[in-house]
Amino acid sequence: MSVSAPIKNIDFVENILSDSANRTDFQSLRAHGSKGLLTTPFPTLRDEYWKYTRVSGLLKKEFKSSQIANASISKETLQLTENQTRLVFVNGFLNSNLSVFPTEKGISAHAISTDSDLESKVNSFPTNWENEQEAFTLLNEASFTDGIRIEIAKNQKIESPIFLVHITVGENVAVAQRNFIKLNQGSEATFISVFEGDNNLSFSNHFNSILVDENAKLHWFENHQDGEKANVIGTSIAHQKSNSEISIGAYVFGGKMIRKNFYISVLGQNCETMANGSYILKDQQIADFRVIVDHKAAHCNSNQTFKGVMSDKATGVFNGKIYVRKDSQLINAFQTNRNILLSDDANAYSRPQLEIYADDVKCSHGSTIGQLDEDALFYMMARGIRRTEAEKMLVSAFVADAMDNVNYPAFKELVLENVANKSANF
Repeated sequence: MSVSAPIKNIDFVENILSDSANRTDFQSLRAHGSKGLLTTPFPTLRDEYWKYTRVSGLLKKEFKSSQIANASISKETLQLTENQTRLVFVNGFLNSNLSVFPTEKGISAHAISTDSDLESKVNSFPTNWENEQEAFTLLNEASFTDGIRIEIAKNQKIESPIFLVHITVGENVAVAQRNFIKLNQGSEATFISVFEGDNNLSFSNHFNSILVDENAKLHWFENHQDGEKANVIGTSIAHQKSNSEISIGAYVFGGKMIRKNFYISVLGQNCETMANGSYILKDQQIADFRVIVDHKAAHCNSNQTFKGVMSDKATGVFNGKIYVRKDSQLINAFQTNRNILLSDDANAYSRPQLEIYADDVKCSHGSTIGQLDEDALFYMMARGIRRTEAEKMLVSAFVADAMDNVNYPAFKELVLENVANKSANF
């Protein structure tokens, strides 16, 4: 499959697409992505929502898809997923040997690479937000190699979490994966994505398309412990119908550059929407969040809480936006981003936004950038606590409320351990 991409990025695109040349499935999706790449340039620092995250160096590299048979899961992930449904993707391909497929009643799971009739089943899933064209999302459409379609049956409450484990192995590996998740009316499920890999240079481009039907509840959590040279762009688009709940938590510790896009369209009344996240960064790591909650119906609540801690020359970015459309009255929507800088060279960029076209609403946003409380540090050190231990405790306390919505205790414990471990190495 070939495409005449914007001239600056032909080699980058052609290398990734070269491995998709012989694929015959999902032709309409692939054609849409390829066509969009003809006219949609990759972002630069001049683009409003990419102005703090440089990708020009990434676009000069050559990445290719690589399917390997031998891979292993970290001890921590094995322990976390023990006796649970575990769908493991290695370099973007579903690995049946490492996976534990669901046996619980009410779960239907299919690898998209093995279902030739699957395209007709996902026509109703969202592929973009408000027809926004974004080059990396289009590239995923044109080049994805595998993924999973999971459907939760009507009125089924899945007690155990469904784990999606993403492992990246090898030098200059390109990963392009596409998942379709549907919760039917009255159902409930928890999905936990774990990202890990070696320390080779890689580029991963993930896309999740999610439908949450009436009275359904989706819990969606992500933990990034990617390798130190991993570049990851993840986009999740969700449509939420009336009386439903969506709860998201994204936590970034590893990787070189992690970009997370969450677009949630609230299409029905009486919905609850929560999007939380934290990022603990050092060296020259970058974590960049763009989070949009679009209220298109009345009588709904949403809340966003994102916390960042940066040291050395690390950079944390938060672009959050709440839309309240015309006639979407009685909306309560709140947005908070707070950051701590532990060095003079660390950076935090925060842009919480509200765009409101209704008048009977309660909406607020706030942002702070500061340092650890020296008085609290002094108080703790005066009582015999070493400075490094005191800093670790304060960082853990600072980010704790960004995990309040995590409903699986073992995962919450893992995230808190990651916070403590990363803080101890500042």
